[in-house]
Amino acid sequence: MKNLASIALIILLSVAVNLYGCKDSNRGTAPQQQPPAGKQLHSLNVEEQINTLREIIAKEPENTTALIRLGNIFMDTKRCKEAITYYTRALRLEPENADVRVDLGTCYRRTGQPEKAIEEYRKAIEINPGHPYAHRNYAVVLAFDLNKPVEAIGEFQTYLRLSPDAPDADQIKKIIIELSQRKQQ
Repeated sequence: MKNLASIALIILLSVAVNLYGCKDSNRGTAPQQQPPAGKQLHSLNVEEQINTLREIIAKEPENTTALIRLGNIFMDTKRCKEAITYYTRALRLEPENADVRVDLGTCYRRTGQPEKAIEEYRKAIEINPGHPYAHRNYAVVLAFDLNKPVEAIGEFQTYLRLSPDAPDADQIKKIIIELSQRKQQ
């Protein structure tokens, strides 16, 4: 029975990673190539997925799909320093990938590098001005890491304009009110 529960957990985790990526971690949806040949990643546990992707990258160092997927797994498992490595490699091949730039920015923030995070969010916005998560994440760093409430409010408002039905819209509206009160003090 325990084995069955483990298999169910692996499948659930795999489906969540493959279908939803890091939406909870502010990831957009990157265009994907066909899955790499070989083992089906969704049927493997996280460490097996990591090993499989590393094998693919060793054979195909310019496989951006594998680089991004490996970065996503590391980000999802809070191994952001490793994610930064693979996202950076992917961006050398696809510098205009706004989704990866947003994810890289999030990893920089999580590793205590808010200025680098801001730099990546700005690049993502230059590439895709309508990328809601780039604006939201940029606002978070401005508000909570750099204490720039006025700029943060503008970015949060852009996020809400781009994504009015976002699941966190009510929370963002409350943050905007709090930031408005903070800037008046």
